[in-house]
Amino acid sequence: MEIFGVYGLSTVLTIIFAVFYYRVAENENASRLLWVGLSVAVSFLTRILGLGLIGLVLGQAALFAGITIVRALISRNR
Repeated sequence: MEIFGVYGLSTVLTIIFAVFYYRVAENENASRLLWVGLSVAVSFLTRILGLGLIGLVLGQAALFAGITIVRALISRNR
């Protein structure tokens, strides 16, 4: 499916998720480049594996859960 005749929905979602992770990392004083890079990597991995839009959204949710768990464990050990 194309949006505005140029970009597919998965491309638009990839951009939206990248912006989301950039803003969250900015609020958390974390590495913005790392979080955006992980988000884009998850998006491309779901495309390569052919998981579709549901796989893209679930992959991003899993990334968010993973970041949350890692940050919780790090702050717990401090």
